Amino acid sequence: MPPSPMDIDLPSPPGQPPDFYQPLPPHTQSIRLLRLHPSRLPSSPLVVTLHTYPLNSSPPYESISYVWGAPSIAPVVISCNDTPFPITPNLHWALCRVRLRDQFRFVWADAICVNQGDVAERAAQVAFMGKIYATARRVLVCMGEAPTVGGERAVLELLWRFQGGPRGIADILGDGTGWAAVAELMGRPWFRRTWVMQEVGMAREAVVLYGMEEFGYRELMGLVGWSGTRTELIKYGIVTWRIHREWLDWERWEGREEKTFFDLLDHASLLSCHDPRDRVYAFLGHPLAQRADGKGPILMPDYTKDVNELYWEVARVCLDMVGLKALTTVEHTEESLDDGYPSWVTRWNITHMANSISQFPRTTFRTGGPADPSYRPSSQGPVLLLPGATADTLWVCFRIGWLGGNDRRVYFTEVGNPGHPLGLGDLLVLLTNDQVFSVYGSGVEERLGAFGLTLCASPPDYRATKEHLYGLKRLLALEKAMPGVDPMHPEVVDAMAFWAKLTASATGRTFAVTERGLYGLVPQLARPGDKVCAIRGLDVPLVMRVVAARHALLGEAYVHGIMEGEAMSAVMNGALQEDVFAVS
Repeated sequence: MPPSPMDIDLPSPPGQPPDFYQPLPPHTQSIRLLRLHPSRLPSSPLVVTLHTYPLNSSPPYESISYVWGAPSIAPVVISCNDTPFPITPNLHWALCRVRLRDQFRFVWADAICVNQGDVAERAAQVAFMGKIYATARRVLVCMGEAPTVGGERAVLELLWRFQGGPRGIADILGDGTGWAAVAELMGRPWFRRTWVMQEVGMAREAVVLYGMEEFGYRELMGLVGWSGTRTELIKYGIVTWRIHREWLDWERWEGREEKTFFDLLDHASLLSCHDPRDRVYAFLGHPLAQRADGKGPILMPDYTKDVNELYWEVARVCLDMVGLKALTTVEHTEESLDDGYPSWVTRWNITHMANSISQFPRTTFRTGGPADPSYRPSSQGPVLLLPGATADTLWVCFRIGWLGGNDRRVYFTEVGNPGHPLGLGDLLVLLTNDQVFSVYGSGVEERLGAFGLTLCASPPDYRATKEHLYGLKRLLALEKAMPGVDPMHPEVVDAMAFWAKLTASATGRTFAVTERGLYGLVPQLARPGDKVCAIRGLDVPLVMRVVAARHALLGEAYVHGIMEGEAMSAVMNGALQEDVFAVS
């Protein structure tokens, strides 16, 4: 089946008629609304008129949340203010879907209601866009048609059963058609779009329009969140989207006292947008992004600002907000390490990792010893001064790669020796060889346990060690199993549970062995010779590269054997020397 237009995001809207827009009133929060003309025939051409209102005195309206579509698909021309106006097929579908038979309807849709060709207007509207969605009666999430016939109904019926309570759990878990349809829905590109988080997060009520069915967005995410707790459902490959589950209601969300604007940026880092500045601007409507004096967001949108200048500004804000934790989201490419900006600045448009070790799983590490929540690192211009110690040096590194689908396999390619990739079993043969030194002991079980914990970035306690050792063995057995193995066999379920933890932690990272024989998950760009550094007060180690007498920060790491403060203890007893890293 060819992809639906809803399956591809669009970098920019179709060309707008020249001189179509009249400027919005200056120094006011005014918006344009679409007045959607009714039609008794679904196939009738769309007719709309644009009207300008102050936001605080506009007529009741609903906001449209959708994916713009593919640039290769021809636009659809509608009538707007009696003028031919091209829009994307996705927006055309959405407007046809919400058009009433016998009544006018006011809606707000960004591609038409904002002059996309006017940079100043875009920035001004973005500054209060959260209010636009919060003021709407409802936000209508337009998903398009289901790829599989009947998929919309299957999702709706599964939601009905789930909302009926726990008495029907066996029936819910056994609904293969429903869960396959949910997996299909959660794979829609709408969930990967950066701006949708504000659109539904600020909504009084968010309603998903999927084909001709409709259901609550927050109810859907409740179902999806529950599915992530059931190992029986791993086989469906449902993407559970942490950002959608934990940040689905911006005004009434739980954990307000525990989360920060930095956390929001971190959790949203895997979402996509055309303009990399929107990785910040799309979240300025959140309450956590507002100034304490109530005078607007902590940053003002400015689409004339260089991307890296914006990210540097955000890095300074985040350092002041959360301290050393702001360094745990840093990722790099070879190009970004040499772009002239400090290496400790998070480039939010570089997104290799699936999760931050510092925050996922929800574990408290103590690599740098006790944390001082009030501590803020000092700086000298672009140079950040970080007290700590060099705990180790990377000896050998393996890039981690994946085979997905039904053939779930992980493979490892040695950095500097890109020959035939090693499978999971091949690497374990190498690591458990008696000729290879390991601080974890000479026994196979000890090394396997340390390896399993490292791949999942898990705390080194007895229960976790046994659990990950068992899961690793089951995954190894599954790799050798013949095709057609029962996906519900208990050993297969255990293997898939380990696989889920493995992919959550190891995606976008490199497996390494240090000179001291420790195992680690390190940044994707890491290579032999890079330094593992314990920073005083930071919960996870950082990997740095010495370049021309300066330290360049590559990113956070998990190194099994120093996560509980062992390096700082070595500093106290004189085994390691404390230093101050000048990171630029």
